[in-house]
Amino acid sequence: MEIGDIVDTPEEAAPASRKRQGRAARNSAGVTTTESNEETATRKRNGRGALTRRRNGNRSRGNLNPAIRNELETLLEGLKDLRDGDFETRLPTGADSLIAELFTAFNGIAERNEDLSRKITVDVQGEILELKVAVFVDLYLKQEQIKEQSDLLAESKRRELELQHRAELLESEAKSAAQLAELNNQLHNRQMELEQAMGVRNRFYASMSHELRTPINAVIGYSTLLIDNIYGPLNEKQREGLQRTLKAARHLLELVNDVLDLSKIEAGKIELALQPVNIGALIDDLFVTVRPLADEHDSQLSFEFPAEPPTVTTDPRRVRQILLNLLSNAIKFGRRKPIKVQATPTESGGVVISVIDHGEGISEEDKARVFEEFVQVSPTQQPGTGLGLPISRRLATLLDGSLEMESVLGEGSTFRLILPREATPRTFDVDEFATATAA
Repeated sequence: MEIGDIVDTPEEAAPASRKRQGRAARNSAGVTTTESNEETATRKRNGRGALTRRRNGNRSRGNLNPAIRNELETLLEGLKDLRDGDFETRLPTGADSLIAELFTAFNGIAERNEDLSRKITVDVQGEILELKVAVFVDLYLKQEQIKEQSDLLAESKRRELELQHRAELLESEAKSAAQLAELNNQLHNRQMELEQAMGVRNRFYASMSHELRTPINAVIGYSTLLIDNIYGPLNEKQREGLQRTLKAARHLLELVNDVLDLSKIEAGKIELALQPVNIGALIDDLFVTVRPLADEHDSQLSFEFPAEPPTVTTDPRRVRQILLNLLSNAIKFGRRKPIKVQATPTESGGVVISVIDHGEGISEEDKARVFEEFVQVSPTQQPGTGLGLPISRRLATLLDGSLEMESVLGEGSTFRLILPREATPRTFDVDEFATATAA
């Protein structure tokens, strides 16, 4: 509802306006003559005179003066207008007669009734206006309340959906937590079983290694004595057989030693003997050891190092073991091409030792397997256990260093041993070592 609805429309005001215009025209004309009164009486008799004619049908009008009769009829019409609520009707005055006095009295009554009607109309219209305004305000307030309640309802539904969603999430998290706890329990049980199995395996490796070393060393010792003719001269076939036996015994001893080292590493029983080590002197001494193997494969060895070879604090025995394995692999798989060893100082005071060969190289799919235990990725089978690189990498980790590899199939490989300036004196336990080697 709008405020403008309270005001009367032009269509509602038209009948009253036309009625007032008719009365104004009639008043302005002024019925001053008998002829004008006659015309007015005739018009009114034609418009609403049916009732009057019925009442006066049998009455004789020949006894009244026509002028008086017309004035009386005019007065009668005015009274009817008053009866119908038309208080704007006015009768002509001016003549000095009883009828004129009646007309004047009529006009006074009409004026008073018109004033009273206007007052009542204004009061009623004011009350109607107030009522309409009150209704409009009430409707507006109702609409605002409905809107506010609608907003509250929407907010309540949103919160209800949010709470429902949170409840579902909590329920899902609770299920996930229960499943995670169950998985953790299973993993813990499997870890315990695995640790027990690893302990049993390591103890078996250690026991078998120690048990096998004695007879293997005996075979190597007696074979060496026989080859040196300590027990008498040998013919060529006997000497060849003993040399094969000696080579196989030494290979078996190497395998036993590797297995024993691996079991010690996995059991966390490797202890480091740290001391200052001159890398140049260590590599020169190592070249003396591998020279016979290099001569056997027609491989040329070279060592490149700065004017002052770096010195680091580390375990020389373990560094020698790592480099011996790297040089042995380079000689065996280097295809009789030159092998180069480089020692480069690092900015932090450590050293990077690179063993570079120009042999077969390693394919991309085999690079991920080269540090796995008991795995040989070379297409040409060479004597070995497949434990040298895995042990070397774990020893590098024990020395706070790392062992990296770059290789191109058909062009050769480069293995880099990176050592810090000073290794940390410690003994790894099983969990710590597993974490370090996995990283």
